[in-house]
Amino acid sequence: MKPGNDFILAPAPPGEAFPLLGSLEEQFVFLLHFATRAPSTHNTQPWKFRVSMDGVEVFADYTRRMPVADPGGREMLMSIGAAVMNLRVAAAHFGYLCDVVYNHSGSSEEPLASVRLTPGVVQSPEALHLASLFGCITRRHTNRHPFLLSRIPSEVLERVSGLAEGTEVIVVSSTEGNRNGRIAEVVSRGDEQLMGDANYRRNISAWLHAHASSHVDGLPAQAFGFDGKLVMIAPWAGRVIDIGKIRAAHDKNLCLEAPGLIALCSDDGVPQYVAVGELLERMLLVLTGEGLHTSYFNLPIQVPALRMQLQQILGAAAPVQLLLRVGYSLSEPVQTARRPLEDVLLRA
Repeated sequence: MKPGNDFILAPAPPGEAFPLLGSLEEQFVFLLHFATRAPSTHNTQPWKFRVSMDGVEVFADYTRRMPVADPGGREMLMSIGAAVMNLRVAAAHFGYLCDVVYNHSGSSEEPLASVRLTPGVVQSPEALHLASLFGCITRRHTNRHPFLLSRIPSEVLERVSGLAEGTEVIVVSSTEGNRNGRIAEVVSRGDEQLMGDANYRRNISAWLHAHASSHVDGLPAQAFGFDGKLVMIAPWAGRVIDIGKIRAAHDKNLCLEAPGLIALCSDDGVPQYVAVGELLERMLLVLTGEGLHTSYFNLPIQVPALRMQLQQILGAAAPVQLLLRVGYSLSEPVQTARRPLEDVLLRA
């Protein structure tokens, strides 16, 4: 299915319809329902929003940064970029001209992005493309199940790579078995090293829950393959048991069997991280529209020596920021919860 074929069918937030007769502020708040559907590391949802007469300011919530797993806030900032992209898509769909001004300081006291929203007729090719992705926002979910061996059409990978045109981000895709095998080895070493570290496990286990229904953030144990009685002990097991070798073998197989791998590469820095996040979400929406699923292999990127190896294997001109596997799946991914909108709104 091509992006845009069903965007008008995307569900509104439960029990709500677009407040056509409401104030601009009410309409902007409505758009934020879709901004918060962006992916974030371990579903930490590290964002805050402030609505004004002109649009929306987007802040990083540093209280939700993972101090061990993401000490520099790199993944947190990419999550902010993904939320900005969803806001741009929703704005285009509901007929707003959208102008984004970025603040590259990385300060928690200032917005990372100020999104000016003006009612108007969406006509530019860019805006029309973004509007066509709207229906994929609520359908996009990370899928950690094994993928089918079905080949990904080369034109899809070319289209995804083309999304980086005009940005500072480099997209490298690989469907070549030998190269993917070398990448899988690096993924395995990253998993074993970090998941063997007790402090690292404690940090990520704080965001792992046995009962998804009782939490509005973090990840349900089922998302990591736990089922049955194992669901109940998953958070405890993640903290106290060295699962490095188990996780390494599991992810190595997923990487080897993936029909395709995609890496997003850029220089390091606040503006680059936000730009990678925006491009990531745009790519994910396009892939979702094509019926494809994705999940991440990001642990080796957190180890400097392994990150450099990935860059060399991929032949990229810049460091790797994200590594995805892409493919088709018959298994529906576990949907992660979202915080109530009032929890992420800053009052003027």
